[in-house]
Amino acid sequence: MATGERPPLHTGLIIATLLTLLALLILAVPLAREVIRELNGDRWVWGILATGALVRLLLPGRLVEMGIGYQLTRLAEELILPRYGAGTTTLHHLIFQVFGVDHDVMLATHRVIGCLTLPLATACASRLVSRWQITPGPWFVPMWAAALAWTPALVRSDVTESNLVPVLLGLWVGLFGWMSLSGWRRPMATVAGLLLAGLSRPEMAAVAPA
Repeated sequence: MATGERPPLHTGLIIATLLTLLALLILAVPLAREVIRELNGDRWVWGILATGALVRLLLPGRLVEMGIGYQLTRLAEELILPRYGAGTTTLHHLIFQVFGVDHDVMLATHRVIGCLTLPLATACASRLVSRWQITPGPWFVPMWAAALAWTPALVRSDVTESNLVPVLLGLWVGLFGWMSLSGWRRPMATVAGLLLAGLSRPEMAAVAPA
């Protein structure tokens, strides 16, 4: 359970999260460039993803567990780690320094992360198909994009306090970075993505590498 004290392990996890977020910030432009290149010219896919992002931006945000949601806001403000890990809490703490401490800011952060995950996950699926030399047909990537953009469970998750939202971003960054980037950026993206997932949900430390 979280307390007002910060043991050395928690300090180490916070520092690891800060370094992870810095790495992801450095890699943002190369990753975005590769996503655009992978989905280049597919107006149907971009249109589908745009509608998915619009739904996430317009749908009212909500706290699934109101008591836990307010508690997570307080913990992020004071940078006290809950049992879920350091990743999401540290990210929220940094966002709060810019936009103020409020659960609505946390929900808005998850909206943005959800919108960013859409093209990343779609480009990742497209790259996987090419890499494995699979030819499911021209409908596959648009259908995948539609599933990500419009599946109700995914849409609802992206407008809540669920810490799975940054976890999914981290997993897709790790996988897409490994397949698309080169040189030092490739291992950096893979490690940073998997670290974000593992630091946000401790069980991901075992699941993500698989």
